[in-house]
Amino acid sequence: MIAVTGSTVGKDGTARLLKDDTVRSMSKSDFLIILGGCGVTEARADFGARVKEYRDLPCSILFIDSSTDDYDLLAEHPFFPWNGGRTRNISRGITYLARGQVFSIGGSSFLAMGGAPTPGRDDLGKYYTWWPEQDISPEDEKEAELNLLDNGWRADYVLTSDHPRGWGPGGSEVLERLAFQIDYGTWYFAGPEDRELPGYRAVQVCDRVISLGCPHLIMQDPYSKELEVASAAVREAADRYVSDGDRDADEKQNSVGSFDIVTHSDVEAQDSIVNALREAFPGDRFYCEESEGNTLTDERTWVIDPIDGTLSYERGMPIYGTQLALFVGKEPVLSVIYVPVLREMYTATVASGARLNGSPIGNNTSRELRKCVVSTGDFSRKKQEWRDKHYELIGAMRDELARIRMLGAACCDFAFFAAGRIDIHIRFVNKIWDFMPGLFLARVSGAYVDEELLKEKSFLLLTQSKEEAEEFRQKVLSKVEL
Repeated sequence: MIAVTGSTVGKDGTARLLKDDTVRSMSKSDFLIILGGCGVTEARADFGARVKEYRDLPCSILFIDSSTDDYDLLAEHPFFPWNGGRTRNISRGITYLARGQVFSIGGSSFLAMGGAPTPGRDDLGKYYTWWPEQDISPEDEKEAELNLLDNGWRADYVLTSDHPRGWGPGGSEVLERLAFQIDYGTWYFAGPEDRELPGYRAVQVCDRVISLGCPHLIMQDPYSKELEVASAAVREAADRYVSDGDRDADEKQNSVGSFDIVTHSDVEAQDSIVNALREAFPGDRFYCEESEGNTLTDERTWVIDPIDGTLSYERGMPIYGTQLALFVGKEPVLSVIYVPVLREMYTATVASGARLNGSPIGNNTSRELRKCVVSTGDFSRKKQEWRDKHYELIGAMRDELARIRMLGAACCDFAFFAAGRIDIHIRFVNKIWDFMPGLFLARVSGAYVDEELLKEKSFLLLTQSKEEAEEFRQKVLSKVEL
């Protein structure tokens, strides 16, 4: 089922939803689309508490933005492609629909066009009660036009927070222009009352929950085939190198001169996975650890680390695995991590969420820093500056956290983090096959990523909540100049 409703801002925003018969009849495979303000990203709200409230609803949440959102908070969550458009995955089952995107959901097309100005705003409230980004921009309009052009200027449903200017007081000039161009079925927008506008084939939604039908809708993951083929290929290759793989190793050179190896099983596993994927998806490209001339383009590209933790594998220590990610338009859309000794298969797509052996994972407990277990990347193949900083970080963490772990395999760091066994993970990021499969898994599981540190310092601070990250910055990173 797909349903729409109006604003849910405020500390009791979910209370009316829990009393609604339509919402109570929904399941996690159904979508409730919130127009005109979703309380999860409401300015100055308790983000962690709001996420829990909305995760506790029986359905999955899609929402567009409005004048009540904290746009800095929204921007902390990167874009992911989903069902034909761009989204921000706020947490498992809570997804923001970006402006100007046309989504295909349950066989119907939806144009999402959030944004609305705050009435009577002034500069005193900027970035506190309102954000300049709340206004629909010319760039948003252009994005909508391009996507509508690709869809023949047709949308079964238009979802907005504001309304076209010609429909009543206030309203948006951008939406006014789009309304004259779009061939649409029904337009739903937020407002202070519930009312019908039959002349415009539009409905103003306030407190109602309106079902759009599709009572037997089963939401399809657009990457379900890729996930099935990739998981099988990874499992087959890994089970083979565990049971009878060739652990003979050759030393390989790296930029800092540290000892590193490649086994014959690395190459065999990589070839096995590539062959399986190439047979199923003959037009795809590959970016692999044990290959030369890797390039990431806008084309569909599989990024593969055949054995992550090769030295542990060669020595017989059970902390290693195989990982991959599929990129579309240089953005990850799928990841698979398999830890063969534990028989644990971790998978992630935006539509299906993060899973361990098929069961959902994420929404993990957030703890005080002194109770946290942190894992950190090791010192292999990193430039000397990062290696020196890494030593400083370990010293700075010593008296602030419960335990420090260095597993020596990024796939296990990220997998165990997503499963809630590790509270915090830190590393300097380097090779894309080392960290992107796990980072995507962590993002989809609802992790908090310090985007500023990642972008400016190539340093990944991954925590279960924003509060954990802030405490880590205050008590650990304040002692180290990254």
